Amino acid sequence: MGQKSISRRPREWLPYLGGALLVCLLIVVLTGINIWQESRRYQERAEVLTQNTTKLLAQHIGDVFANADSLLKIVAFQYIDQRSRGQFEPGRFHAYLNQVMAVSPVFLNIRMLDDKGVLRHGSGDGIVPIDLSDRDYFYRLRDLPAGSADSPMIFSGPIFARLAKQWVLVLARRIENPDGSFAGVVFINLHNEVFGDLFASIKLGPTGAIVLRTSEMAQIDRFRRGPKPDADVGNRKVSQKLAELVKIAPDGGSYKAMTNYDQVTRYYSYLKVGPYPFYIIVGEATQDFIASLGVNIYMLLGFGVLMILLAAAGFWHIYRLTQQRILERIDQQAGRIIDASPLAMLVIDPENVVRKANQAASAMFGYPVQELTGMPRQQLEASHSLTASTDPAPQSAWQAGPQALQEQFEVVGLRRDGSEIPLHVALSSIHLDQASHAIVVLDDLTERRKTEAKLHELLSLQTAILDHHSYAIIATDPEGMITLFNPAAEHMLGYRADELVGLHTPMIFHDPEAQKSLLKDDGPSDFKSLVAEINAGGSQVGEMVIRRKDGTHFIASCSASALLDEQGRVTGFLYVVADITELKQAQDRLAHLAHYDPLTNLPNRILFFERLELGLALARRNQSQLALLFLDLDKFKPVNDTWGHAMGDLVLKAVALRIIACLRESDSVGRVGGDEFVVLLMNLQTPDAAVLVAEKIRESLNQPFLLEGKTLSIGSCIGIAIYPGHGSTATELAKNADAAMYRAKDTGRDRVVVFDPEMALAPG
Repeated sequence: MGQKSISRRPREWLPYLGGALLVCLLIVVLTGINIWQESRRYQERAEVLTQNTTKLLAQHIGDVFANADSLLKIVAFQYIDQRSRGQFEPGRFHAYLNQVMAVSPVFLNIRMLDDKGVLRHGSGDGIVPIDLSDRDYFYRLRDLPAGSADSPMIFSGPIFARLAKQWVLVLARRIENPDGSFAGVVFINLHNEVFGDLFASIKLGPTGAIVLRTSEMAQIDRFRRGPKPDADVGNRKVSQKLAELVKIAPDGGSYKAMTNYDQVTRYYSYLKVGPYPFYIIVGEATQDFIASLGVNIYMLLGFGVLMILLAAAGFWHIYRLTQQRILERIDQQAGRIIDASPLAMLVIDPENVVRKANQAASAMFGYPVQELTGMPRQQLEASHSLTASTDPAPQSAWQAGPQALQEQFEVVGLRRDGSEIPLHVALSSIHLDQASHAIVVLDDLTERRKTEAKLHELLSLQTAILDHHSYAIIATDPEGMITLFNPAAEHMLGYRADELVGLHTPMIFHDPEAQKSLLKDDGPSDFKSLVAEINAGGSQVGEMVIRRKDGTHFIASCSASALLDEQGRVTGFLYVVADITELKQAQDRLAHLAHYDPLTNLPNRILFFERLELGLALARRNQSQLALLFLDLDKFKPVNDTWGHAMGDLVLKAVALRIIACLRESDSVGRVGGDEFVVLLMNLQTPDAAVLVAEKIRESLNQPFLLEGKTLSIGSCIGIAIYPGHGSTATELAKNADAAMYRAKDTGRDRVVVFDPEMALAPG
């Protein structure tokens, strides 16, 4: 294809340019590492300096506080000792205090308050009684319990001393009489400037700083004072970083921050002053040690720039020597690649003419390779496009020729026979023969279009099924987040799909309390346990109590199964939910009708004799007695005949209520016939107890019934069989109780009869 121009092939510069940039980057990185290491050394020096300084100052200040504490103890002892021995003389004690202060010049003065808070004694001249009972250190010490003389020294301040007319830090101790009662307070005033003079002796650079603060961060003194130092006393404003660090590491630490006080960034170290509630904070300004870094940084930067220039010149020379041979191989390799490619490929020149085509392109368009070569590109494209894109940039690049470096888009190709073919076009630019050409890779989209159409039909069918299915269908991802919520689910559960999709798991519908109340089980405790059940069995079908958005509940049949990909991995879960509330209610009604008398709502024969069997089992295990009563109503038939069956039904209901009122909770009553009732009495102490209950029932039924304005009277005959004396099975007890009841009917009615073995011998 001819000689290539080096200047027109910028892409082929990239490896060499990349190599040069890599070397330059390496030089920059090494230079940066050196600068960083140098800066780090200065930073470490600053950290070590501030840490050592805080330790030194904390030790010194702690010694001052310890000396003050010892001094206060001695003075308090002397005061109480002299008073207890009756040798206390104010003048001589005043001289003693002056001597104490003479050997402790670091303290401003020492004072003593009596138990009322009035100043009585002190060093220096002009001690006059002043009421200082409002000072916090006075009432804090006064309110300590008796015997607290050895409690720790307390600190107060900084406060503005009324007598000294200056800011001081107060160190105070409690004075106690020999009996432990409060005798007053002895305290030392420590001038703030004592710390300032100490801090000024430390060399921390032009903008270094030292601050003494209380544990509540109130400022005591600061080196590098502001224009109004008195206004800064007691200031609690500290950097957010210090406030956070003190909570995490209350004993000490280091940090870097810019203070609001002077807007200077420093490396700080802070340390708690021994056991005392104070922090010493020392900071060296970054600008102080960065200034000394400047010369070294400039030297390193200069060396780096020089190395970059040398590397760039060397790579350019190597590039010029090797580029020509590389370019000579490009045409040969490109031609072989295009011819061997199974994809349809064209090379198009700046005039939009095909300059090269391979066999795959020939088969795609139906033209021989020789005929394709030299053909205008527009002859291979239909006049319209299948793409729905609103961005015309890719098509413009295709139609304007090979100016774009890389583009991908779709067009409609035109075969030799006039048929159209949807094509995906991948367009890239290459420099050949000192001109920009385009390499075009074409992919037939016909089969893809058919597959997409089938997928669209399948998706439409799936959507229609989901939208019109009467069951709620819910899908989730593997973590349980809802991904699909069909219209039936919206109607059934009261949520819109956009309220749940991507936001909640199906457990939002689960109510453990309602589940336990209505279905007698807890159901899954969380989504993980539900998934575990599904994974264990492949699918899960069961009943759950579902909670709607409005808080109401319904019973649902839930089918849950895992969604698997081609490799068998779980990609999500599918839940199909049907409301079976009415079905459950119908089942409950049928179950109730099968075991209860519909008129009186008492257990019928089946349920009652199940309870009798259970009662017998309990009686055998507990070795207790029970009684079975058979009851038949007297004079009930005339009621039916005279007043009708509706009135008879009312009488039966009233009889059931009166019998229940005569029984305990552990007893049972059932209706086994038209006017026949049975009673089970559990845990009897003696057989006579059954007779008493039976008589109570008989007397209750003898009372007139007032129903719908009519007064009706009936009676009853009651037969009793006792376990174990009258039988050990339900059948034996029922037979014998029935025999006793008929004996009651035969012997005059309206009576209670206990079974006698002779009744079993009687005819009939």
